Amino acid sequence: MDGGLEGSCNHIVVLRNEKPICDGGRAFNMRLLKGDIVSIRSGGGGGWGSPLERDPKLVQLDVKNRYISLELASEVYGVVLDPVALEINWTATEELRRMREARR
Repeated sequence: MDGGLEGSCNHIVVLRNEKPICDGGRAFNMRLLKGDIVSIRSGGGGGWGSPLERDPKLVQLDVKNRYISLELASEVYGVVLDPVALEINWTATEELRRMREARR
């Protein structure tokens, strides 16, 4: 809403002997065997407002807490971080955000 991005869908993967035997969306109907591994990734809700307006310090904290990757920080939020120190490159961030806004 209000310029935010869409949410994501649920995703289920069943591994048997380290190989995926089911890779699907919302639900599945199959008998599991002892040793099968089920991975469920819950979808996220859509955002509110442009991600380019999020405070860069909050994006930096999300990266430090491993909620998002360095790549997502740059690609989605327009925040450039040093890959080692995770410090914000303010000049590069402002330039990237300006470029992204111009493309909208």
